[in-house]
Amino acid sequence: MARRKKLSLKLQIGIVVGVLLLFAAFALIPTVFDANRTKARLSFDEYVENPRAFSGNSYFVEGKISDRLARSKSGAVYAIATGNHSLAVVIPAPVLPKFNIEKGQTLLLDIQVADEGALVATAVSKK
Repeated sequence: MARRKKLSLKLQIGIVVGVLLLFAAFALIPTVFDANRTKARLSFDEYVENPRAFSGNSYFVEGKISDRLARSKSGAVYAIATGNHSLAVVIPAPVLPKFNIEKGQTLLLDIQVADEGALVATAVSKK
C-alpha cells in the first residue's frame, strides 16, 4: 500500500500565516477606507464649556437626530445627540441632503463653528 505524502511543516505554517493576514486585512479595511478618519472630532464636553473657543474651526460629528427645532427657506436646525450631549446644528438649505432627515437617524456631519459658537453643517450624509 502506498503512503500518502503529508504536507510539509513550511507549507502548513505558510497557510496559517496567509489565513491570519487575510483576517487582519479584512479587519483593517473599514478603518483604512473611512474618509472621515483624519478629520478632527468635536469634543462636546469642551464645546459645552466654551463654544466661542472653537470659532472658525471645522470638525467631524457623528450623531443621532433627536429633534427638528426649526425650519425655514434658508435651512433647518436639528438637535443632534451624541453620548451625553444634545446640541443644535444649523443645516443651511444648500447643504440639506436630498434624503429626508428623520428622528432617530444617524448622520455624519462636517461642522464649521461660526464666530458666535453656533454649529453649522457644511456636509451631511447618512451612516
